[in-house]
Amino acid sequence: MMNINVEVNDRGNVADPRRLSDEILRKIERHLQWIDTHDNYSYELTLFVEQCVIEANRGVAKMSLKGVLNDQQIDKSFHSLEKGFKYKPHLPTRSLQLNAFTNLFTWIKRLIFPSGIELALAKRRLSGRAANALEEGIREVCATLDRLLERPLSNGKEQWKYYYGLSWKCSVVALVATSVISIFRVPAVQSNAHLVWGVFASTLAAFGLTLGWGLTTLPDQFYLSEPKGRKLAKLVGAKTPAGIRSVAWFMILLSAAGLMLGIYWLIFE
Repeated sequence: MMNINVEVNDRGNVADPRRLSDEILRKIERHLQWIDTHDNYSYELTLFVEQCVIEANRGVAKMSLKGVLNDQQIDKSFHSLEKGFKYKPHLPTRSLQLNAFTNLFTWIKRLIFPSGIELALAKRRLSGRAANALEEGIREVCATLDRLLERPLSNGKEQWKYYYGLSWKCSVVALVATSVISIFRVPAVQSNAHLVWGVFASTLAAFGLTLGWGLTTLPDQFYLSEPKGRKLAKLVGAKTPAGIRSVAWFMILLSAAGLMLGIYWLIFE
């Protein structure tokens, strides 16, 4: 028998507990679709949302997973914290302005396009941090379920190593090639500055193009529940595989523009 339920115990901070439990259950069931083809698993589990702290600059989610999996008792706790920007008087004005703009953009996005979890929390002005903490908690639960159910790892780690190494190799090749071109172009130009910038832009673009393409090809499971992939997701700054791929495509477009600019500086300037 395979069954998992979600119960929300913190009804004081959650405006619509039923909606929140449905959203969490949908995410977990989608993650566990692969188990349908495996007959040797049996579990009866309940995920409890014990606490959800909703503050403008801080979100906290505490959850616990209890039940039976393959005749073994399961009792695990999860705690996720999402902190926002903390004001410090000595910070430069530009940093404060950039953070204020980012917060305003995120706030407007939440008001116009709220997620299902944010709708369940209802306090859309303040629920961003709490929603992020809940999403992180769900990812922790999915990662734990993968370990408990002995889910085989994807090939994402090997793919990441391959593309990361390939990115450095491509950047080295681009550096050598553009350096040779710039040497031959020195007598024909009045200023060497454009040649230097051309080499720099082309080398950086080669790295970004290769790495960006690699990020778009990595499997969802790698980003959602495998340690290396989750660290990479935090480094990129995105919460979902779709968000990571959006950042990757932006990197590809930016790198392509940089490559064209570098070629222009090297050959036509």
